Amino acid sequence: KTQVKLSYDCNFIYGIFRVEDKYVRAVAQNNQEQVCNDSCVEFFLTPGPDTAAGFFNLEINCGGTMMCKYQPAPLTNMTPITDSECGMIKIYHSLPKIIELEMQKPVTWFIEFSFAFELMERYCPVVRPKKGVVWRANFYKCGNNLSRPHYLSWAKITNPTPGSGFHTPSSFGGLEFVD
Repeated sequence: KTQVKLSYDCNFIYGIFRVEDKYVRAVAQNNQEQVCNDSCVEFFLTPGPDTAAGFFNLEINCGGTMMCKYQPAPLTNMTPITDSECGMIKIYHSLPKIIELEMQKPVTWFIEFSFAFELMERYCPVVRPKKGVVWRANFYKCGNNLSRPHYLSWAKITNPTPGSGFHTPSSFGGLEFVD
């Protein structure tokens, strides 16, 4: 079971994931590694209503290691944010950074993040959140290289291939901001 909540202010979008999980592992140690192979949550977003403007994929494993890229089109010219830009995304995690041996008992873990609009604006136009603004997005929970691989999404994905279907902006749902 995975839950997510978002909020915003004039500088950041904030998120918190709460995950009730089993078969948990985190071996990616450095930002921009393939964290999707670990127990991972993901926030893919187009910071506005137009998916043709490109999108970000922010992926964070249960140990707080992230991968973040900007994609002008699905799986095309994927541009990782720089090491210094990674500092513009703050992350809190409730589990240890590295979990080498897979935890096979039920555990609840949390990931919190703040993603700076200033960072997003370096890559694409951003429609800053306010009442009535709509972004396109999807939320995911995955674990590609676990003893029980799994793929979960908030908005329905039409691509039949797990994982790669996450990179399908046409399947993103609408996020309407309120006060």
